[in-house]
Amino acid sequence: MVEHNGMDITSLNKYRSGPAVHPGPAKVKDVFIRGWSDYPERTSRLLSAQYGLNLFMMGSSLMLAFSHEGTPIHEEHVMVFMSGVMLIQLIWMLWYALKKFTVRRGVEQDIDVHAGPWYIRAGLTVLALLSLCLDVLRIGYYMGHRVCLDTRFGFFAFVKCFHTAAQVYFLWFHVCDVVMGLETFERFGVMHAIFTNLIVWGNGVMVESDHYLDLALAFVNFTVDAHVPDCNCSSGICTAYTKSVYYLYPFNVEYHVIVSAILFCMWMNIGQILEHQIPRGTTKVKPVAVIIGPVLGVLALCSTIAVLVIYLSKMGGNTETRDWAISMFYIYGIVMLFSMSVAAIVGLLFYRMDHSRLDNLQITSRGLDAHLLFATSMGAWLLSWCSIVAVLANPTYESYRWTNFTYSLLMVIEKYVQNLYIIEALYRSAGEGATEPPSQVFSVTTPDASHNGAVNPAFEDQEAGASHGASHEHEQAQPPLPPGPNPERPSPDFLRVKQEALKNVSIFLLLCNVSLWIIPAFGCRPQYDNELEQETFGFEMWTTLVNIAMPVNLFYRMHSVGALFDVYIRV
Repeated sequence: MVEHNGMDITSLNKYRSGPAVHPGPAKVKDVFIRGWSDYPERTSRLLSAQYGLNLFMMGSSLMLAFSHEGTPIHEEHVMVFMSGVMLIQLIWMLWYALKKFTVRRGVEQDIDVHAGPWYIRAGLTVLALLSLCLDVLRIGYYMGHRVCLDTRFGFFAFVKCFHTAAQVYFLWFHVCDVVMGLETFERFGVMHAIFTNLIVWGNGVMVESDHYLDLALAFVNFTVDAHVPDCNCSSGICTAYTKSVYYLYPFNVEYHVIVSAILFCMWMNIGQILEHQIPRGTTKVKPVAVIIGPVLGVLALCSTIAVLVIYLSKMGGNTETRDWAISMFYIYGIVMLFSMSVAAIVGLLFYRMDHSRLDNLQITSRGLDAHLLFATSMGAWLLSWCSIVAVLANPTYESYRWTNFTYSLLMVIEKYVQNLYIIEALYRSAGEGATEPPSQVFSVTTPDASHNGAVNPAFEDQEAGASHGASHEHEQAQPPLPPGPNPERPSPDFLRVKQEALKNVSIFLLLCNVSLWIIPAFGCRPQYDNELEQETFGFEMWTTLVNIAMPVNLFYRMHSVGALFDVYIRV
């Protein structure tokens, strides 16, 4: 006898008499085969993640060994390793493109539009073009020294150039795909691509760190490439390479780390299913004037360039001139960070004045944005708190002491409120108000065993029963009623003021983050020139901290630029 809840009450008496019932051999075989076939699928994410981490650790060990003086590991070994992993990624991207063109031709491909918006891919294309310029110049540089340079240097330059071009194509046409077939193989392929870019990024970070470390030690004759040829260049492109590499290298470094983040979204989407959601409509407001934010942002950008030029020109002077340049930088930073904090707080207040519900749609890229903002903030927070401790531990140190303290404290506050503003905007920008008929959008969610295909939560109740389903279908067949008055709904005038304020705040913060990326990316790093922290933590310890935290902070600024542009578009 079976009760209404579906439980067999005879199974409750485990001491009942009678022969025991055992599953037949066919049933056991079916369960075994099904469990064995599901095993790779259920663990492929964990296995591919461990593969990627070990690949990165292998590359990091080679680069760390090469950085040590007198090691048997040379630059040629690092370049051969990076060339190998890039070639494997190229083979996988070619296989993926051919498979999609042949096997799935004529079949509609599911895509996650949030994984790689057009403006993110457009920005990456600009960075890729600048990286290609560096790659082409590197090819010319090694061709000019081919008499005395190993062939592996030239091979790496050609592979790097082709890798950058092919990866841009892959990002434009395939990064938004939601892979549903050969999921285990595809997870390993995407994970290999992620950590290949991270290896190239790590190599660039180490090269830049060595560059600034040698500048701090007053080694003047230093080039970005550690290998200095023993012969003269036979082409004029070598001079162009040595002069431009200093300005193009930061773009190359940022390109690879941002590509890794976008590919991670593709890896997370493998095996996912599209979820149909019926979001709230949006209230149309008149176009707003976005003037104050761009004007103040351009003013901040111009002042940044001026501070950068003055700082670099004054650091070669005497001690008094250097101290003046460092103080000028801290004053500039205090004004920038205070303005950004005020702007972010204003944006947060506008969002808190609107009591509309948060958008709880599970979007992979949005969740990744939030995690990356918090994770990469720790780099600047670490340096800031170290500077605060150094100021408080050296009460007799007078030069630029309190400006450094104020700058470091504002750095902590600015990142705190900016992260809150960006996360709030990303979760509030979709569907505020509801006066227009809603439209159907798609997102990617984790597959559920009870659903085979697309999930529509708005109609899940249809499965409750036949009678309930019939009445539910009758209700769905009725035309939607016009929205009635809602006292909690904000007025169009308030929405217009809010939209104007948030767009100005977003574009201002965007340009300020660009400014704060330019400053350290092109050589204005008072952390190396400020002797206050070195006296507290020691030269080696402080230099190590800066070398670790500064690349993370650079990525934070560039990632914030992309997130703020996303907010600006959505508002």
